[in-house]
Amino acid sequence: MFCRKCGKEIRDHSLFCNYCGENQKEIDNNIKGKNEIVLSHKKIIILSLAGLFIVGGIFFSIKFITNPVNKFVNAVKDSKYTEAISLYNEKIKGDLEKENEIEKKLKNQIEEILNDFKTKEVGYDESILALESIKKTKLLVSETDKGLKEVKELHTSRVAYKKGLKFKEAKKYGDAVSELNKVIEADGDYGNAQEEIKSIIGEYKTDIVNQIEASGKSKNYEKALKIIKEALLIIPNDADLLVKEATYTKLNDEKKAEEHRVKMEELKSNQEVEVISTRQYTDSINTNFIAVKVRNNTSNKRVKSYTIGFMAFDADGLPVKVGLVGENFVGRGRADQNILPNKVKDSGGGWYLDNHNIKTLIACINEVEYYENNEKWENPYYDVWLEEYKEKPLH
Repeated sequence: MFCRKCGKEIRDHSLFCNYCGENQKEIDNNIKGKNEIVLSHKKIIILSLAGLFIVGGIFFSIKFITNPVNKFVNAVKDSKYTEAISLYNEKIKGDLEKENEIEKKLKNQIEEILNDFKTKEVGYDESILALESIKKTKLLVSETDKGLKEVKELHTSRVAYKKGLKFKEAKKYGDAVSELNKVIEADGDYGNAQEEIKSIIGEYKTDIVNQIEASGKSKNYEKALKIIKEALLIIPNDADLLVKEATYTKLNDEKKAEEHRVKMEELKSNQEVEVISTRQYTDSINTNFIAVKVRNNTSNKRVKSYTIGFMAFDADGLPVKVGLVGENFVGRGRADQNILPNKVKDSGGGWYLDNHNIKTLIACINEVEYYENNEKWENPYYDVWLEEYKEKPLH
């Protein structure tokens, strides 16, 4: 061991130093007493500082809580809109410094809400509620509207991404691509969505082509065109689909034309009363008229009267106006004329044409009144006839 006073080496457990003669135990007691005094002073200082910090903390906490700006912000966070607005009007409004402080705090709050939603730390409903709370203060309306729009768009994008993956899993490729195309660039899954679309397109197109060809084989050209139209929204300007669209459009037009022709022939051949011929004549003052021959195709009904429509065409087969002073492309006429079953009768007189450029006339029965119970018959062929010829070149 070493002497506590002179520091020279002495035997272990020696009570006195062989060099300076000092009692080692007394030296230890003195040192211990001094250390205890020092420690006691340190404790007092530490406790005093702790007390100051506690008092200071309480003071600053009270000041923070009672600060109108902080009270306003906390009220907004707690959705206490009435309290927040009242506090703003009574304690803040007009104080430019406080107004600027609130604007800064609210902007930071909006940014925090958006960041938390983007990082998925906060859910959609909670984010919307927080932004709506700020908006109801009627401060920073444009900023909150912008924030609400961003949250809603990102939420829609995230939902679309999830839907797209589910549709892909179910092999509903069209729906999958449609949903994945809704994923926006601000969405963290945008890159993943684009990769998913690329992987789906090939399978989707194969599936679509099979559907189109199946519809074509069954001559359901309208369904084929509908499938193509929907596919082109997902794969715009695809060359194969555009060729198929042109092909099936032509086939569909031909099919419709044939169906229309068959329908017309059927309706025309089933008329109860029909115009079988027309003629044009001129009176003494050079006014021209149309007259018709009408046949009653029924076996047991007597015609009492009928109305007709008629149209006229020039030497080039183009439509011309008819009627008094040539006012319409379709003329109208009525005749109180008796026609027995299975009989033909000429109208005798006629109806104004008032157009000397007429080369060809066509006419069709519109409505007939019979003697039997004053029954009326409307010709279903008439509307088809109008659609076929009105204001169109003769064909």
